[in-house]
Amino acid sequence: MEHSALPSPVRILGRALFSALLLSAFLLIAVSAVFALAGLGFSTIPVVVRVIWFLSSFAGGLLAARAAGSRRLLWGLAAGLIYLFVLFLLSRICSAESANASTGIWLPLFCLAGGGIGGALS
Repeated sequence: MEHSALPSPVRILGRALFSALLLSAFLLIAVSAVFALAGLGFSTIPVVVRVIWFLSSFAGGLLAARAAGSRRLLWGLAAGLIYLFVLFLLSRICSAESANASTGIWLPLFCLAGGGIGGALS
């Protein structure tokens, strides 16, 4: 069997998604510890979660675009889109009620922007 020089799209996006989800989990745990120890108010949580969405999607887009080598913006957007899809599925699985209206436009915006910017800057 012959191996090609370029990795497969599934492998590229799989690694990017895994990295983005791992970063999200780490950042959410770290932020929750800071909130618990510092006694910060609940009003800042939505802002922090949106920053985590952006940073995780940015990292996934950056990794996908670097692995792909060409069409970096598209690879970054694809990584952001897949991250968005997984977050949407997880929110549907974990919550019996429909998604919160406040995340309606922000989740796609931050995920696609983070992935696209990460891909463009790679």
